[in-house]
Amino acid sequence: MIFELMSDGRILRLPDNTYIPDIPSYLLPKVVLYLPYSRMIVGSSVGETMDSWFYGKIASEKWKEIFLYDGEKLMLKEIDIPDVEITANSVKYLKGQLLEQLRPPGSHISTLMVLRSVKKDLFIFNQGNQWTNENWVIEKIYSDDVLRIAYWGIRKALLQNSTAMLERIKLWFSSGLDIQHFDQYPLIWFSLTELPSERDFRQIERLGFSRDNLMQMNTNFSNPVVLSSSSGYLVLLTQYSGDDYSELRVWMYLSEALWEEMRRKKKMSVREIVGACWGYIDALEADHEMSKYGRLRKSVEVPYGNGSVV
Repeated sequence: MIFELMSDGRILRLPDNTYIPDIPSYLLPKVVLYLPYSRMIVGSSVGETMDSWFYGKIASEKWKEIFLYDGEKLMLKEIDIPDVEITANSVKYLKGQLLEQLRPPGSHISTLMVLRSVKKDLFIFNQGNQWTNENWVIEKIYSDDVLRIAYWGIRKALLQNSTAMLERIKLWFSSGLDIQHFDQYPLIWFSLTELPSERDFRQIERLGFSRDNLMQMNTNFSNPVVLSSSSGYLVLLTQYSGDDYSELRVWMYLSEALWEEMRRKKKMSVREIVGACWGYIDALEADHEMSKYGRLRKSVEVPYGNGSVV
């Protein structure tokens, strides 16, 4: 995929047969962006799953690795040429074009083994050994939102070797709770001090909880602490870790309907409620992140349009 940076900051898709000048062979370009002043950005991959980016001058052996982050612009600076800025939208688009050509990171078999330990009766396990076929499973789970979210959440937790995240996701998935059916998703904030950041507090305040309410929750000897309002419930769970017994405060808001489902109907403890909802949020974020990768390990062919501009 070949692009050119335009003077207004947008990028133009060029024909796939556009000539690419000599660049170091190790770059193995999957995405190329032509820049002013004979410069270029090349998107490649580490293995099959990790995107890598390089910036350099055409016909030069001097290239440096750069990093593209969603939501952040990229500023390229050199002593002898004016600065070149890549807008946040263009960065996101370029990164997306490369990720679509890569297979999702993580182990499919390990993920399925965890899923099977939680729910053996999943439909993907009723087709013989088909569940070992990653392409087949990924195609099938896109018809089941809950299973898809759980799959990618577990896969990411295993990839990061995060036992805590894995246990939270398993707790949510084993509870059989389809949080997507509720109008209000659980909301979560974290703080190392008695109160969340000012930005987070403003969100909590809009849900009907004052600064005094939060301070009172901090002085309560119970752990976790629950406070209700006309719209829902705010939970404070303090976690302790490390030799210095450091505290992480987990603040979570649940709508009245979700609280009633988990607390009254499913008889879950407050700790289990926080863990399950936190696990769901973990898995939901993983699903969003993993969805950026090509689903079936196939390079994605995007046909060249008539001068497509992004």
